[in-house]
Amino acid sequence: MRPTAALPILAAVVVAITACGGGDNSDSAADEQEITALVGELNRITADRDAAGFCDVMQPSGVKANFNTRRRCVRETTQILDQAGKQPTLNIDEISVDGDLATVSLEGGVGELSLARENGRWFVAFSDASSGGSGPSGQNGAAEPAQSGESGSGG
Repeated sequence: MRPTAALPILAAVVVAITACGGGDNSDSAADEQEITALVGELNRITADRDAAGFCDVMQPSGVKANFNTRRRCVRETTQILDQAGKQPTLNIDEISVDGDLATVSLEGGVGELSLARENGRWFVAFSDASSGGSGPSGQNGAAEPAQSGESGSGG
């Protein structure tokens, strides 16, 4: 429930940004299209260091559980974005949807980004149990790409 519990999630999400993707059937294609748009929005938010935008794309139940208020989310996220500096541009390798949870595998072995659908919309998921339990269980977190020193030059 502490904002500091959300810091690793935010810091990892700052790394995971840009999009390309495809689809299978109509439901899956619609989900992949929405998810691709969300990851594209993460790219814009990170490039612009838009803390309010970040709080808007994070899982609402997780924002409430971890920050209590949107204002606090924006304040904490501003600090993270300031510390993160310029981030590499990454691409979606694969999108896997399972009900209201999705995993975005990122190119270059960077890791995965977990998403959750709330109120019919996709959001960046919180893996923290305090987020209402809608984050993926048994996975390595909502947004925890491998933290290697490798950073692809992004545009």
